[in-house]
Amino acid sequence: MRVNSGSLDDQFAEDSYWAAALQQKAAQALGGIAGQPNGGASLIQALGKAAALNQEMGSIYNTHPVFSQTLDRDKVAFSQNAQGASALAGSLGTPTCATVAGKTAGSG
Repeated sequence: MRVNSGSLDDQFAEDSYWAAALQQKAAQALGGIAGQPNGGASLIQALGKAAALNQEMGSIYNTHPVFSQTLDRDKVAFSQNAQGASALAGSLGTPTCATVAGKTAGSG
């Protein structure tokens, strides 16, 4: 992967790896919270799955594919996982990224 190469595949790979790293860190941080509410483990599992899918998609983008059934399958699986994780996070009262970003931006 060449960062800032101008290639969309390189940018998609970089974005996928970056997202995977954040999702892994979030899953680890949530896993370290004592007394998790019911559903907390499922949210951690969903974050781990998202990280694994992003890691795999990054690897595929690095090959500069013309067509990839695996990439298409991963995109669908990621979308389905994200919808489930979002619903689960909402039911747990977990703030969205937009909410956190808005509070952070407003406090500066």
